Amino acid sequence: GWGESGGARRQYEDPSAKVADIEAAVAYLAARPEISKDRIGGLGICASSGYMVTAAAKNAAIKSVALVAPWLHDAEVVEQTYGGKDGIARLEAVGDAAEAAYRRTDKQAFLPAASLTDERAIMFKVPYYTEAGRGMIPAWRNEADPAFWRGWLTFDAIQAARRLHQPLLMVHSETAAIPQGAQKFYARVTGPKQQLWLDNVTQFDFYDRGAPVKAASDAVAAHFRATLGSAGEAGQ
Repeated sequence: GWGESGGARRQYEDPSAKVADIEAAVAYLAARPEISKDRIGGLGICASSGYMVTAAAKNAAIKSVALVAPWLHDAEVVEQTYGGKDGIARLEAVGDAAEAAYRRTDKQAFLPAASLTDERAIMFKVPYYTEAGRGMIPAWRNEADPAFWRGWLTFDAIQAARRLHQPLLMVHSETAAIPQGAQKFYARVTGPKQQLWLDNVTQFDFYDRGAPVKAASDAVAAHFRATLGSAGEAGQ
C-alpha cells in the first residue's frame, strides 16, 4: 500500500500489516541458503520501532534488535501526545467517518499527510515533510488515509517490552519524539539492553543530519557485530 509496493488500499498506516511485513521479510531471509538464520537482526526507526519490537517479541527468528529515534506509545503516552481524551476522541471520530465512507463506497478519501497551513493534515506544522531539501523527495506522496487513526491510536508497542528477550540497543534524544515512551519501554525490558542518548538531536535530525546519523549508525553497527557476529566470524 505504500510507494512501489502493491495493495489496493493506499497510504493507509496499518500497524498489524506492518508487523506482518516484518515477519514475512524475516521468514524470506531465513529461507535463503546464503543467509545464516542465527544472524538475522531487526532495525526500527521512528514508528517502525514499535512494529519491530512487536514482531521480535513473538518471533525468535529475529536474533537482535536496534531502535533509532523510536516512536513507542501505549494508551498513556497517546493521551499525553494527542491532546488528552478529547483530542483522541476527535481523531478517532475523523478516522471512523473515513472508515465508514470507505466501507460504503469502496473508495478512499485522502488528507494531506503534512502541511504548514492546512489544519486537516495528519502532521500539521511538521516542517520536515514539506521541505524540498529534506523529506519532500520526489517519491514522497503527501497523502494519507485518515481511516488509520483508531488503529494507530490503539496500537500498543510498549506491551512488547516484557516479552522482548533479544539483545536490544536504543538510540534516542530527549529533544526527539516522545522520549517518555522510549524510556517507559526501556525500563520494562528485562533482557540484555543498552541505550545511547544524544544531546539536542531532533527526530528529523536522526534522518538526515550527518553527525547524529553517523553516531546512531556506528552504535547500531557495533551492536549487531557484538550480538550477531561479523561476516568473517560466521565464515561468510
